[in-house]
Amino acid sequence: MYDGEDGKWRDFSRTVPPHLVELIGASAAAGRRTVVLFEDWQAAEAAINTAGLLVARGLRAAAALLWNANNTYGFDRVDFALLRRAASITTISRYMRGELAAVGVDAAILPNGIAERWLRPLPPGEPGSLRAAFGERPAFVKVARFDQDKRWLWSIDAIAIARSSGLHPRLLMRGSRSPYADVVGARIRAQGLSVDRVALSAQTTTDELASAVGSCHGDIVFLDFFIPERVLRALYQAAEGVLANSEKEPFGLVGLEVMASGGIVYVGRTGEDYAVPFGNCVVMQSD
Repeated sequence: MYDGEDGKWRDFSRTVPPHLVELIGASAAAGRRTVVLFEDWQAAEAAINTAGLLVARGLRAAAALLWNANNTYGFDRVDFALLRRAASITTISRYMRGELAAVGVDAAILPNGIAERWLRPLPPGEPGSLRAAFGERPAFVKVARFDQDKRWLWSIDAIAIARSSGLHPRLLMRGSRSPYADVVGARIRAQGLSVDRVALSAQTTTDELASAVGSCHGDIVFLDFFIPERVLRALYQAAEGVLANSEKEPFGLVGLEVMASGGIVYVGRTGEDYAVPFGNCVVMQSD
């Protein structure tokens, strides 16, 4: 999606606003008012251009334009002075409201959420097969981008300390293709942790993952494949804990997904407005 991103952004900013204005005009002719939600830096200029075209067509009152910030990425490319005049600005957490206040924007909070399917109970056998595969070893899970903000090094160190304490833990981890993966790998080696790699198909089942994990003996099990949602939910529920301990998290969808799956999540200290320490999760305030 990032290949040729700048060109895609320019094309989007130029071509989408006229199309939206046509749709808004048609709705206004039918007696309806249109709500348009733009999101993140890539859509900010389109929001500004749409507002300008609506004013030129005498249709500004026919639409409510909103621009929502999910994270701070790309803030340096947003003309907030123009955006404030073009759209109502919203965001997803108190943390993000503070980040927007730092650039002179008073945003309304519209909390994020998860899909209802995450709330459906899992068949008991799904997490059960994984628990059987874990055996007596406490198993933790971390699924995140390889990025400094995700506090991978803290997670690796925690497993190493737990091992030194005689707990014999195991970390099942899934990262991303990023240069920071080398930093994480170096910390794993520096801590003397052993690694098993598991590579399965994108259509794998929970039982297949359980069978693969059951044959692993390392301190780290690197899940080198796309994990289907159903399998991921079972993994979240079966583990002793899921490490979603980001240093900077705009909202924290993973935390909600783990809770919905029936798991225990360790979250960071920024955007997780839903977190109740030792009520529905463990909040990590520091290293």
